[in-house]
Amino acid sequence: MSQPRIIGIGGLKRSGKDTFARILAEVARERGLAPVILAFADPLRQAAAAAYGVDMASFTDDASKDSVCDAWGITYRQMLINLGEAMRSTDPDHWVKAWQRAVRRLSKTRPYGEPDLPKLVLVPDLRRVNEVQAIHAAGGLTVLMRRPGVEWNGHETEVLAHLAQHHDDAKAAALGCQYVGEAALSLSYTTQDVYDVAVDNPVTVDAQATKDDAAKLRGQALVLFSDIVGRR
Repeated sequence: MSQPRIIGIGGLKRSGKDTFARILAEVARERGLAPVILAFADPLRQAAAAAYGVDMASFTDDASKDSVCDAWGITYRQMLINLGEAMRSTDPDHWVKAWQRAVRRLSKTRPYGEPDLPKLVLVPDLRRVNEVQAIHAAGGLTVLMRRPGVEWNGHETEVLAHLAQHHDDAKAAALGCQYVGEAALSLSYTTQDVYDVAVDNPVTVDAQATKDDAAKLRGQALVLFSDIVGRR
């Protein structure tokens, strides 16, 4: 089986990363690919569920993550933070490596009777420079989701997406990045752009999406799909 094609999707919270990943998955299925949504956080969620003896579903949405687990007296979000930071303190690339192993498993021999369809891996939580590097090293494409009305909440995991929309040389340098032009989207590491392409979500925050909005997002997904397929 061939190596999967990969698209990493970054952006601020509520920019529409998961929505766009689902649209891309739909487009991929229509064109004979087997899409798999595999977040960088998935290996961490699995490890935290095992370490704390809780259901992995507790880590899937904000409401669940911010509730307190009676057995441990901390939120499920704090469990992720505790384990995530503990492993990064010994190896900053630990969770990237865990994700890479999960991607490699997708390339192994398929179960008997399963169609040998080329895989498309969609990563809806691209947040860190080492994650960007991992996707580019695998020949993948990185996307920045932009949406009117979405603002940076100040959290470090969203600073990369913020810097690609608001030029700040000092903050970029702190991440080992720099701008190669005046535009914020020119944010780069070494000689590679952090984001290969930007996708504009036409739906303002808290507004109801229209059929026209959905068509615009789908149109951008079609263009992006053609790009990633054309790379192989």
